Amino acid sequence: MEQKNIQNHIQVHSEVIQNEVSAGYESLAVQNKNGEYELSVLVSGVHCAGCIQKIESSLLSKNNIKNSRLNFSTNRLVFSWDGVAEDANTYVHDIEKLGYGVKPYDVETQQSEIQVEERFLLLCLGVAGFAMGNIMLLSVGLWITSTETLGISTRDLMHFIQAFIGIPTIIYAGRPFFRSALRAL
Repeated sequence: MEQKNIQNHIQVHSEVIQNEVSAGYESLAVQNKNGEYELSVLVSGVHCAGCIQKIESSLLSKNNIKNSRLNFSTNRLVFSWDGVAEDANTYVHDIEKLGYGVKPYDVETQQSEIQVEERFLLLCLGVAGFAMGNIMLLSVGLWITSTETLGISTRDLMHFIQAFIGIPTIIYAGRPFFRSALRAL
């Protein structure tokens, strides 16, 4: 009985997966007044003009593609082509092979991705600001006293505490810069 339930569950699960695979981007393609199909998608991972050029030129190199525009601020890619609506899946797969994420364009999805990125950047900025304030408080003590007054071992301890605060902060708060640098390589 248990094995039969598991087999039924597997069969239902595989049918759902097949339906998800067959329901692709062709359902989102709209035929415009020129008789061409047009598709709007949200492309994630676009960070520079080079990314835009890479995606647009990749699409425009295809024979049927008539127009391709990627908006950097909204990450919205709009392209049109001659042919059948099912070609949309091929074009989206080509963009994904370039290393970019593609989702159906939805304003709510776009806003949620923007909010996640803004939160990440603000968190990095907040950590950097907090650490900067603490390091500066320690630095003031080092600046206004001499070695004779403070002592060499106390001065070295304060430098060690500054490094203990600064190094993890650089690693954590510098992630947006490191991420960009790694993509450039």
